[in-house]
Amino acid sequence: MTIGFNAPLFSGRARVYAFDLNDGSKIWKTRVKGLVILSSPTVSNGKLLVPSTIIWGFNTWNRRVTSLDVKTGAEIWYYHIKQNVYYSCWPASISAPSVGYGKIFINDASGFIIALDEETGEMVWESEIIDEVEEPSMCAAVPPVIADHKVITASYERDNLFEKSEICMFNVSDGEKIWSVEFDVSERSITAPFALANGKLFVNTDKSIYIYG
Repeated sequence: MTIGFNAPLFSGRARVYAFDLNDGSKIWKTRVKGLVILSSPTVSNGKLLVPSTIIWGFNTWNRRVTSLDVKTGAEIWYYHIKQNVYYSCWPASISAPSVGYGKIFINDASGFIIALDEETGEMVWESEIIDEVEEPSMCAAVPPVIADHKVITASYERDNLFEKSEICMFNVSDGEKIWSVEFDVSERSITAPFALANGKLFVNTDKSIYIYG
């Protein structure tokens, strides 16, 4: 099976498709609430996790993750949060979901990492990635990575007087921040998803690659 999706800008619904991997025939089609989907969906334990964004008026947008049955496309649960459009950082308002240890981890454009229960979609915890800048964050562009009961993520934020780019490690169970590393302002932002291999973390910025052991 392979998954495809589209979301016409003014439809109010994103269409999600499942195709047979061998012959390309359509297995099912369903619709989830959302104007656009730019972050990738994730498959885990028989569920398809689809991120989307909904406009609820002039100044309020809704970040949403919908859990679908991967065999039928039926909705199992959804999580959403309404926030001021100023912090939405449209169109990438939430990251692609990452799954591990019974939880779903997403980065929110308001600068938080959120952990959801994989079975119910209820929020388990949320933690602020960077606490010194009040502007929209670009953390939704890079999904979290999970290893050894820890989740690692990043954010880049700036306003007229301040810029800050960090990677942070959190405890999977309760969201406690374990450590953070701040980049030089000249590095600007992290440009690609993290990679983990052989006990090392690989991080790309727009100018350099960093390796942490």
